Amino acid sequence: MAGRKKQITLKDLSEHLQISPFTISKALSGKSGMSDETRELITRTARELGYRWRAESRPTQPEQQHRLAVVIPSRFISELNYFADLLAGIEGAAREAGWLLTVVTIDPDTEEAGQLPAGLTAAQGAIYLPMLASDWMKEALADGPPAVAITFPHRTWAVDSVVWDAELGVGFCVDHLVARGHRQIGYAGTPHAASGHWLRWTAFQNSLREHGLALPAGAWFLADGGTPDSYVASLRQALGDGSTLPPAILCDFEMVALAMTRLLGELGRTDVDLVCTDQLSPSTLVTAPMPHLYYHRDWVGRRAVERLLRRVEHPDEPYEQLRVAVTLRV
Repeated sequence: MAGRKKQITLKDLSEHLQISPFTISKALSGKSGMSDETRELITRTARELGYRWRAESRPTQPEQQHRLAVVIPSRFISELNYFADLLAGIEGAAREAGWLLTVVTIDPDTEEAGQLPAGLTAAQGAIYLPMLASDWMKEALADGPPAVAITFPHRTWAVDSVVWDAELGVGFCVDHLVARGHRQIGYAGTPHAASGHWLRWTAFQNSLREHGLALPAGAWFLADGGTPDSYVASLRQALGDGSTLPPAILCDFEMVALAMTRLLGELGRTDVDLVCTDQLSPSTLVTAPMPHLYYHRDWVGRRAVERLLRRVEHPDEPYEQLRVAVTLRV
């Protein structure tokens, strides 16, 4: 008796085409995010191999409302207030465009395993917030929906991005301190924490050179850590008794600014000018008032949605990075 003919599966089709199952599923369900040539290849091959899918056997339905996934590292859930303006801008622009919004959190185990949560794969577009692991991001960008990253992307990422212009902001901060008469300006920060932090460090050095200044020997402090206490401990070791402190210091991150303020208080130093290249929260400004940058996060969120809508409609366009100007608040 002849054996029954094997039914073609999505995995079989993926291996035959060397295209991810997620991309094939999007093509066969009529979702956007690929070229017309790729969609036609997938559809034609599926029919030739006898692969059956639901859309082939049902009448055409009105297109469902698109869903936008906003992807956040789970370690930042406690800091959602930090991104409140950003999320408000994304939500407002998505609603105006008729898209539904889903917040998807990524925990360290998911990053390590390279897994894409269902909330992401079910979306027709994604916006990625900062500090997601680079290897996981490459997986998500390859196999996930069309996307925009709100961060400075690595050169290996194929993605549009929208960022607040940290390089411009650092220049504003150095200009402010120079205008106050400072010729020696130190730096307290975390250059290796993320690509945006490294950009701030290099922008600081470039801004000093523009003013004909040099970085004072031993005046910048790598405040590594991740928690308030670890920043304080790192800076306490770097500052010592405070005798070599420069008269002005640029802090690159909110927790660094808080730690520096605390340590200067312990040392009894009220003569050091501080400025922060981060956007400070209202609670921080009560504790440590200082000049700082305002990132216009709501506008960054709106621009990210607008760029995503463009990417969905034009999947083959070159990728772009949009920089939104920042404001120095004194």
